[in-house]
Amino acid sequence: MKMIVPLTFSTIVIILLIPVFWVLWKIFWQTILIGLMLILLGAGQLIGSNR
Repeated sequence: MKMIVPLTFSTIVIILLIPVFWVLWKIFWQTILIGLMLILLGAGQLIGSNR
């Protein structure tokens, strides 16, 4: 029984978190995409400066 409980608990947590992430993505997807673009640009500049 002890082995089964953590698995079911983590599954329940994941199932509960999926809608939360979905709502956050729906609200903030533009901000997230802009952030990812800035990170990619920053990484590109770092790689460019290292050459």
